[in-house]
Amino acid sequence: MKVSNTLGLLLLTSSSNALLGLGQDTLYPPDACGNACLAYFKTYRLTCSTLKEPSSHSGHGSAAAPVYVTSNKCRATNYPYIASVAWCWERNCLEISNISNKKFVHAWSEAIPGVNETSFIDALSKGAPTKYDVPKQKDPFLNEPVLVDDELFNIKYTTTRNFKSAELTAARMGFTLIMITWALEKCSVPLSLTEGIPIDYVPPRIVSLTIAAYYIINILFCAVPYRAYWEFAFYSHNTYLQMCMYVGNRTGILSFANIPVLILFASRNNIYQWLTGWSYATFQHYHRHVSIICTLEAIVHSIIYTAKYLHKPNNAAAFAKEAAKPYFVWGIVATVICSIMPALAVLKLRRMSYEIFMFFHYVFAALFIVGCYYHVYIKFKVKYGYVQWIYASIAVWAFDIVMRFAKIMYIKFRGCKSKCVVELVDHESKTLKLTYTYPHAKQTTIGNYYYLYFTTVFPFFTSHPFTVAEWHDPNHDIVSSTSDSEDSSKNEEIIEKSRSTESTISFYVQVQKGTTRKIYRQLEANDFKPIEIFSFLEGPYGTYESGTFDDHDFVILLTGGIGNTVVLNYLMHFVQYKNHKCLPNDTVKLSIMQSDRFNSRLDFLKSRIDAILPKRMSSDVEIDLHSTLNSARLDVAQYLNDKVTSIETTYPRGTRRIAVVCCGPPKFNDVCRRTCVELQTKIQNDTVVNYVTDPFEW
Repeated sequence: MKVSNTLGLLLLTSSSNALLGLGQDTLYPPDACGNACLAYFKTYRLTCSTLKEPSSHSGHGSAAAPVYVTSNKCRATNYPYIASVAWCWERNCLEISNISNKKFVHAWSEAIPGVNETSFIDALSKGAPTKYDVPKQKDPFLNEPVLVDDELFNIKYTTTRNFKSAELTAARMGFTLIMITWALEKCSVPLSLTEGIPIDYVPPRIVSLTIAAYYIINILFCAVPYRAYWEFAFYSHNTYLQMCMYVGNRTGILSFANIPVLILFASRNNIYQWLTGWSYATFQHYHRHVSIICTLEAIVHSIIYTAKYLHKPNNAAAFAKEAAKPYFVWGIVATVICSIMPALAVLKLRRMSYEIFMFFHYVFAALFIVGCYYHVYIKFKVKYGYVQWIYASIAVWAFDIVMRFAKIMYIKFRGCKSKCVVELVDHESKTLKLTYTYPHAKQTTIGNYYYLYFTTVFPFFTSHPFTVAEWHDPNHDIVSSTSDSEDSSKNEEIIEKSRSTESTISFYVQVQKGTTRKIYRQLEANDFKPIEIFSFLEGPYGTYESGTFDDHDFVILLTGGIGNTVVLNYLMHFVQYKNHKCLPNDTVKLSIMQSDRFNSRLDFLKSRIDAILPKRMSSDVEIDLHSTLNSARLDVAQYLNDKVTSIETTYPRGTRRIAVVCCGPPKFNDVCRRTCVELQTKIQNDTVVNYVTDPFEW
């Protein structure tokens, strides 16, 4: 893990070299003074400048002022221009600049191809100009080398220096946001616990605190520090427009910096998840709030720049002219899309149709990235490095897509068949069982889940996550290898039916409104006889946790409804742990409490537990199946209190390490979480209660 953490930090650091202010300079040349020299002579007309053809839309009442265009090729071959810039650098910048002559000339040649060190040295060797010139007129003409006016140059230099400082500050703040998310691994959990205990074992208040801290940091970064300059060249004697530019740029850069983080937290293949072991559900919390922060910063950026244009003379006309430009239109598109995406991602809308939600979420996300890209690329190209944040975002998304495809292919090449057998195991609750033939079916970590693709069920491009409920491997057959001879007559029929020469992996699914409803209708059309449908697996995913039974003496499993898949998953791992662990924790006990309003599904769960659990392990497993059909709902808080009290009474000596695993609706999980926190504050010091959540949905 330590090697992985270091590698992750190195990857982030190296990737920052392409981002604004960190490896890529915001100015050409990469020095405020050198840039001021170029800016000073940028407006001069040279002897090689060409007259621009008048527009066909020009007025006919009076002759328009001539407009001259000076190309880079013209500047690169014009001696007065080269000598003037060279002596500006030599006289004004050599002592205060932190870059060498060679680096300045190299950067100058990138800005104006054709300029080289030879022409720079030749210009200096011919002696310093004696004339000072101030480009006061609208179309200043340069026909001989000149020196810059000190007062005007100082204004341009200070303006450039302050602008670069503001841009670098914003860029470093953006990179700091990325590093903060990496640092959460170290600050959310004590360092000594990061190797063995995943974040889910810590009460989610830690997640809330880190999210709140991230909000505060973003607010502070947007608010300070700023420094206005009265003689600012862009907006002389107008600090309002200066601050609009600074705040607008800062919020825009921070919004862009949050985009790769936003995409990373939504990714199935998240490097932070690999480093921390946090659950996907935890990163979904961060994903939602980072999206809100990113959106708010984009909105502030848009409002500030709108106010800036409306503050100018002829404000309405100036704003209309600017808003009609392509870069501005794409900015509006990106802002509108990112503003509506969080509203369209609320839980109720996701439940209405998961497939429709995912389709539009991906489409809007792609349009948002495109809008951001063209917003900065049309106006700045690669200058200032704004577009690099978008490249980083695309890279994160592309990596996730490639990894998804690689996992599908990996499972396929390892022999997983492209069809699954679908059968209805409970009519009352409409629970389906999906079974795949897979030679490497054995699961090594608790709570693994796969994404299932149904290629013949529209929309075929969506995938659905389901927890592995059961697996059958002839080489490691839990059911057949653990059933005792005295128990064989009872379970013989079940065991024989489950026995196969092929390895299988199974999922239990409750029919909802989308894809599962369509699969159910296919079963219905076949008189509810098992059917085969084309399907692919992608995975496995999960928290990569395998030490739950090693680290605890008691594991209390509280589930509801379709949470029975988690019951079977934990039970399979428990039996597997007892059978195949070289040095198992012989004292570990498993307590299962499943609450369901469907009695038939509880009966089915009981039959599967009987098939999996050998009689010799029955003393280590306590099972409580609670029906809510004709009785009140289970008081989860009271149940947990009674269970912990019973453990303390039965085992009065030694340390009692208890894991509470909860899988149910949000309110169910909240009660479990709150009860665990309350228990830990009032129970004996020798009892430790750790909370684990495995929610229905993200």
